[in-house]
Amino acid sequence: MDPQLIRDYFYRFLYQPKDREYPDLCQLPDLNEQVLLDNLRARFIAGHIYTYVGSILIAVNPFKVSTFLNVQ
Repeated sequence: MDPQLIRDYFYRFLYQPKDREYPDLCQLPDLNEQVLLDNLRARFIAGHIYTYVGSILIAVNPFKVSTFLNVQ
């Protein structure tokens, strides 16, 4: 087996940079409470209030006015 092939495989499919944004928390390389909350916080600050965990949708929008919901 070619060692370079193995390195390429690990880099392409298993290496996950820490500063990457994860729209689906199931993609997190290390899933624990602190990592999950940090990711939700970073996505909220970036304006992404919807985040998936598999087929579950998490919506974070505390006390923020959404203009598309205001029907006059």
